Amino acid sequence: MRTAVDTNVISALWSGEPASRGMAALLGRAQNEGGLVISAPVYVELLAYPKATAGSLRSFWKEPAW
Repeated sequence: MRTAVDTNVISALWSGEPASRGMAALLGRAQNEGGLVISAPVYVELLAYPKATAGSLRSFWKEPAW
């Protein structure tokens, strides 16, 4: 089963919010159980994050920090 990831989850990881450690663990588990996906609107919202670029998003998904 694939898991769709929302903008607020990635934003929390990037900003180091306290709940991000738990989110990272859940994302790792979901990735192992079937993969992660983001929708086009989430991708565009992530591009609005400070210093985010299309290249940085590709890198983030290729080598996740969780």
